[in-house]
Amino acid sequence: MRGFFKAFSSGIIDCHVTDVYEKNQPRTVKRIMVEHYGKVGKAMQNTLFYPVARMNYEYEEMVAMLQASINDPRATGDIMKLACRTDGLYKAMKEEYKRNFMALLEGRHPSVAEHLANYRRGSENNPFRTDAAIDIVVRTVMSAYVQGLKAAGTGKATLHQPSILRLMLDAMTVLLNDTLPGKDLKNGMEGMFLNACRSQHNMEVMIGEMNRMYGELAEHEGIIANDDKAN
Repeated sequence: MRGFFKAFSSGIIDCHVTDVYEKNQPRTVKRIMVEHYGKVGKAMQNTLFYPVARMNYEYEEMVAMLQASINDPRATGDIMKLACRTDGLYKAMKEEYKRNFMALLEGRHPSVAEHLANYRRGSENNPFRTDAAIDIVVRTVMSAYVQGLKAAGTGKATLHQPSILRLMLDAMTVLLNDTLPGKDLKNGMEGMFLNACRSQHNMEVMIGEMNRMYGELAEHEGIIANDDKAN
């Protein structure tokens, strides 16, 4: 949920603001997101239904769940509740939605340290494969960023690579660490990502899914390049 909000808002802001310093100013974030807050709910469902459902259902179960909800005229309510599968996870998702949404309207994103300190930990012993979790988070971040480009309504169809890299570094830090990792300033961007990802394997999984997503977004979402200069 945090990855969605940060990436979605970044996509919108990148369409309206070019100055790097100005992009991160609370007054800028607040002003632009107040103008687009009505688009958050639909974009969240479009982005997060599949990733959340994938965490909670096998593929065949997910297909059956969707078919049952479509064919049952009594099936009403939030589609994300179906994706969450349990009341506990649905409640945790709503809490995160509210926390991140309110922070955004205040002109900020919860910091990594704030998130790690405050998000609700799961109590069930139901581990999820790390590779699959990385794939899901990469997909969420990049899809949410493109949803932000669309919501901005400027016609921009390229990805701002520095924004994508910052978002991904942030997302991997949150996903794979329980506390803030130390900083590797000697080995540049690769060292920072390796630190956040905690292993070479995890970093390679992340890069592989990013490359797949670039191709998918170009094919299905009309993204013409991962280089912002092409816009």
